[in-house]
Amino acid sequence: MTSTFTPLDNRTQVILETIIINYTNKLEPVSSRKLSKCMNLNISSATIRNIMADLEEEGYLYQPHTSAGRVPTDQAYRYFVKNLIQKTQQLSNQEQRLIRNQFREGNVNEDTLLQEIPRIINRISSYVGVSLLSSIMSLIVRRMHFLKIENERILSIIITDSGAVYQKVLEVEELVDQDDLNKISNYVNETFQGSTISEIRDKIVDLMNHERMLYDILVRRSLSYSKEAIEAVRDDELIGENIFLEGATTIFDLPEFANVQKMKSIFEAFMEKRRLFMLLNEFMKDEGVNVCIGSESNVRNLMDLSFIVSPYKKGSHTVGGLGVIGPKRMPYERMIALIDFLSKLVSTFLTSREVVSLEQ
Repeated sequence: MTSTFTPLDNRTQVILETIIINYTNKLEPVSSRKLSKCMNLNISSATIRNIMADLEEEGYLYQPHTSAGRVPTDQAYRYFVKNLIQKTQQLSNQEQRLIRNQFREGNVNEDTLLQEIPRIINRISSYVGVSLLSSIMSLIVRRMHFLKIENERILSIIITDSGAVYQKVLEVEELVDQDDLNKISNYVNETFQGSTISEIRDKIVDLMNHERMLYDILVRRSLSYSKEAIEAVRDDELIGENIFLEGATTIFDLPEFANVQKMKSIFEAFMEKRRLFMLLNEFMKDEGVNVCIGSESNVRNLMDLSFIVSPYKKGSHTVGGLGVIGPKRMPYERMIALIDFLSKLVSTFLTSREVVSLEQ
């Protein structure tokens, strides 16, 4: 997520940062009097009031009540994330050891990774942990197999680089024995090796447009079976299996979500797996840690929340993502450090396992 800001001078930055930190810790509007007490700057209350008024005019603060102090806006949090956070912050050694031990002790393997990542994030952050596979269309196909079931029925099996397996029973018009199906599987794997599901769809269309290719019975059957198998793999049908949340109810323990209507709205948004899946996949298009604050999601039910999300890789391919969902006043610096560390650790874990499997 990117935004353009008018640069703030150092004194104004310090005041904005102090307001955000105070509000994050106490969830109370911050007054000029409170600021003058907690800051070491030699600035009068009148000057602080003027700076706060300027920040409000520029969209960084708002005043919930006439007599109250100021509260940070989404724009303030974005400026804080973009300009004020120390990029060098890391998790404590104890927290790093805690996460690494989950992997070393065998509590996490490739089959349980999607379920375990959100639990680790929730335990450390006390916010909602989330993990997901990439959009199915962008997954790399490692192997495709075709197995004879009976007469004109064939089982197609697609195995992706992420480890996900998709199966479809194909009804065919001709009798095909397993030897021919093995040849078809070999042809398909050689032709589409290293391609995503989306790319394979396009390649099949291109190959089928070359009529001379279809004179070869093996090629014709290979393309026909592959087309039907690939078209059966759809994001909409499999989203529920490809996204996991942990700790959704912890959000409702926070005072800003005590309102029953707000609680119901957020709960409904968490239940809409398809919308959440598509939103998080958008964040994963960019490398590194991505932060979405409040209204930046453009999803009405989620505008009181922030998302910190990072893709993780297997080798050079993005296969999934992980993140934390919390209130807009979450401690961004620490949460960014958590997601950055964990995404790199998961990428190393998956890549090292791939190298081992190739060497065996």
